[in-house]
Amino acid sequence: MAVNSTTEEYEGVELKVMLLFLMELIEQATAAKVSYGQLVAALEIDVPLHIPEQDDGEIPLEYHGEINRYLLDSRLKTARIFLAVQGVLTSAALISKLLWMSQPQRREGCTCPPEEADEARFAQAKRRCKALRKALGIANEMPELNRRVRNSLEHYDDRMDRWLAADDGTIYATGVGRPDSVGDGTQGFMRGFDPPTMTASVRGDSISLPELMGAVEDLSSRAKQWLQANTAYTPPPDI
Repeated sequence: MAVNSTTEEYEGVELKVMLLFLMELIEQATAAKVSYGQLVAALEIDVPLHIPEQDDGEIPLEYHGEINRYLLDSRLKTARIFLAVQGVLTSAALISKLLWMSQPQRREGCTCPPEEADEARFAQAKRRCKALRKALGIANEMPELNRRVRNSLEHYDDRMDRWLAADDGTIYATGVGRPDSVGDGTQGFMRGFDPPTMTASVRGDSISLPELMGAVEDLSSRAKQWLQANTAYTPPPDI
């Protein structure tokens, strides 16, 4: 959809800016929905292993190929699961950034005052975020859009360094299952996903993906309603 220049404003923000940012929110919500669907499909993949029991406990040589195939298929299933999880978390985090901007980062050790142009951009972005939240009827932070897990994935190297420094014992880097299903039940996974609860986690931080998707889809619906009421926007067909 083309966006034309306009002098109309909402809460001090040009209507075309509102249109562009809310359209991006809708696009990211769609991407999250696609990733969630891929996650559900990946979880339904069956990875069978058929090896007859042997009296001596040994695995016959002719079944070694079957075992290798099983291990490969299991790794592929796990990779698909975490690829989809990261897709959901990334899109949701981008939506959060559209509505709650991060503070501008200064170079380490810099004590100089921010440049006037940077201050102006920050003020403009802050005003835009406030207007977007008002348009969507958001008064407070939304805990469902918590970015901690996604940020931990983005800074995975730092989280791993911290875990190693804490000397928590055996490290289980990536796993699908309950956090207490490995080792002695206390270590958990560095990066994990629990299918029964649909919860993603990165060492110490976790998030419910169904609750996250509920918030994302609600925001997308609100964005469509506001755009239809205030612009010439026509929503695309639902996926």
